This record gives sequence, C-alpha cells and structure tokens, in this order.
Amino acid sequence: MKRTLPILMIVAAAVWCGQSLWAGGNAESSSSSQPVTLSVSASQGWIDQVDKDIAALYTAKTGVQFDWQILPANQYITVLHTKLNAGEEADIFLDQVSPVTLKGEVDPAKNAIDLSDQPWVARVDPLWKPAITVDGKVYALPMWNSGLHWVYTYNKAIFAKLNLPVPTSYAEFKSDAAAIKASGIDPIYEAVSAGWHHVLPFAEIGAQYEKLDPGITEKLNNNTATFAGTPEFLQAVTEIQEFAKLGYFGANYLSNSLDNSYQAMATGKAAMYLGPMGYAADLINRYPNAGPLDNWGIFVEPWLNNQYMDVSVGGPLRFGYIKSPHKKQVLDYFAFSVQPDNLKTWLDKNTTGPLSVPFAGAPANANSIEQVALKRWPEGGVVLQHRVKYVDPQWMQIGKDLESMFVGTMTPMDVLKSIDKRRAEQANLQSDPSWK
Repeated sequence: MKRTLPILMIVAAAVWCGQSLWAGGNAESSSSSQPVTLSVSASQGWIDQVDKDIAALYTAKTGVQFDWQILPANQYITVLHTKLNAGEEADIFLDQVSPVTLKGEVDPAKNAIDLSDQPWVARVDPLWKPAITVDGKVYALPMWNSGLHWVYTYNKAIFAKLNLPVPTSYAEFKSDAAAIKASGIDPIYEAVSAGWHHVLPFAEIGAQYEKLDPGITEKLNNNTATFAGTPEFLQAVTEIQEFAKLGYFGANYLSNSLDNSYQAMATGKAAMYLGPMGYAADLINRYPNAGPLDNWGIFVEPWLNNQYMDVSVGGPLRFGYIKSPHKKQVLDYFAFSVQPDNLKTWLDKNTTGPLSVPFAGAPANANSIEQVALKRWPEGGVVLQHRVKYVDPQWMQIGKDLESMFVGTMTPMDVLKSIDKRRAEQANLQSDPSWK
C-alpha cells in the first residue's frame, strides 16, 4: 500500500487540518432530559481500550453514552447476521469486509446508513474506497489500520545462538524451525483455539499465489478455477500441515490462547509469532524485560517461498445501523472519531501497534525494526481474502477445517474442496452469474 497520497488528497488534508470536522450540535447534549446511549456491536479484538477512551471524550463533550457489546470471535458473525435479519442490530456494528465481500456480507443498502455526504469521506485513502463503497455510495467508516501487515516477529538472541538465517524460503523456514525445536524451544507460538489465527498462513500470501499462477485471482472470481484444482493452494496447506505434524507450532498449539503469546515470546519459550507489524512494540509494552526493541526482528511469511509484504484493504469496518433511532448521534460520533487529534490518539495508544489509518493528513508511525522490514520487503500485493470472492466470509469455517486437518480427520485436499463447496453455496445465494 503506497503511503504517498495524491495532490488532491494532500490539499484536502490541509483543509481538514484547518477546520474542525465535528458537526457539533447533532448529538444531544449532556443536559438533555433523555440522554442517548449508542450501542456498539463488535467481535473480540476489534475494539481496543483507545476506542473506549475516544468514546469517553465524546461522552464528556455531548453526554452520549456507549454500550459495548463484545462477543467471542467464533460467535460474532453468526450473531451479527441473525440480528440484521431480525432488524435488531446495535446502533453501530462492525464487520470485517473488503472490496469483494462488502455487498454480500453486509447488504449495506438494506442495513447501513448512507455516509456518502459526510465531510470525512473525501479524505479516505483511494485504495480503501472500494472497501466501503457499493453502487457509488459509501456505507462504512474505515477506522482501521491501513498499515496492517502480518509478519513473523522473532527473537534475535535465539536465532543468533543457533546461528540461524532469517528465512527467505520455505526450506530455510523449516530448517530454522527444526533447529529451534531441537534446542527445546517452541519454534512458533500458535493458538488454534482462537478459531481464526491459524488461517493467516494460508490467506495472507495472496500475491505469491498470483505470482506462481498468473491470473488465478480472476479465474477464481469467474469460477473458471477452483482451490482444489490449483496445485499452489494444495502445497500451501500441505506445508502448514507439515509444520503442525513436526511440532513446529509447539506442543500445545491446539489449546493455546492468543494472549499467552506475549508471555511465551517474552520468556523465550517460543521463538517466533505471526502477528501484526507492531507486535514487538506491544510485547515490550506488556513485558518491559523483553526490550529493548532491537532484541526483536521481523520477516514476511515464507510459505510457498513468499517474499511479499502483505497488503490488506479491508478490516473490521464501522457501520451505522439503518434502523438506529440515533442516526444523528452515530454520524456525529463518526465525524468526531476522525478528527486529527483523535486519529493521532488512536494511532499512538492502540495496543495492536497500527502504522497508519486510511485518511489523508493522518500521522503514520513506524519504529526502527518496522522501518527496516518495510524497506527490505516492499508492499507487494493484496491478501487472498481481499482479492478472491467468498473467502473472507468463511474464515472461521476454514479455521475449523484446518483444525480438523491437524487432528487427522481431514486432508489438505479435503480442506480445499470444503472451501470450494462453501464458495459455490455463497455464490448461488447471491445469484452470482459466474456460478450459473
């Protein structure tokens, strides 16, 4: 993702920085006889403490309260769709969508407030516009990390002690993992119980699939190719299975929790973790003894010999529910959230370590090891779930299939056939002409 913005966007940023975008007066004040409470529905991990801090600032300014309805990741999407179908969703709801999933996942014309006339829309990064737009109308606030890259953070001391290279191929990756395991350390900390994390190695190397099989994205979207019929997908899943069988995800990878990754990495129990670019800084914040920052390094996912830095053009975006009785407050809160000072706060204090947000004029953060990684591995391509239709909506189901593969009840080919089957079902539900 390019961080150099077009001239028009820079001019817009200058205008933005010169005036407040918050349309004060839309929200009911704290002196209202009937104070408003905005309900916010989200999956676990999508709302950070800084989100609540910014909401508290809005409460102090307007009197509008917030009711945070956070559900486990493996339940959220099902509950979201159930509530939307019943016409009972929260005033603000989050959903993880991309340019290829927005319309089918949310049906925004039916379920979301049209945000097209909001002043902040003009300042959204053009790369992100397709992720929030359907039929020319904008329906979502992309308050998410536009610099999100999933990379392996590794313990430099462990690699140095074992004289290991930073892997640039699957063979080197496997060799490193073998040496680390032989030393009594878990090569990679994995947490299958979370339901979603172990899908990342398969999905984040979308650019590598396209490199190895040019045109595969278009073929999949036109239903002229399948996952099960494409050797590169079979190889990727087989490599993931191999790491599990060889114990390279650790002895307890099926039951581990994601939060415990910090302790495992800080204490040297595990040598590598696949996390967002800012994971090392977050680790040191939680465990100061794990510092300094230069104790840690970053490399891209080398599955299928990938050497592309992944690019995401989607995420858990924020929607105003079309049936909300507090539409004015929702719009006002959205505008408040993207004021320059609040965006800076969101970047500085977000514990997932975001590098940037998709708004012109917003600051960008990158620490020393992140800068090195971004120079070594230029951003190369969009992730699989943001380029191929009907993948992202079945993310948790793919996670269950991979778990079944790990315990021996499915094969890599079974996993791919299952993905194809669900894609066909979803395409037919949406009357996709390519599946007719």
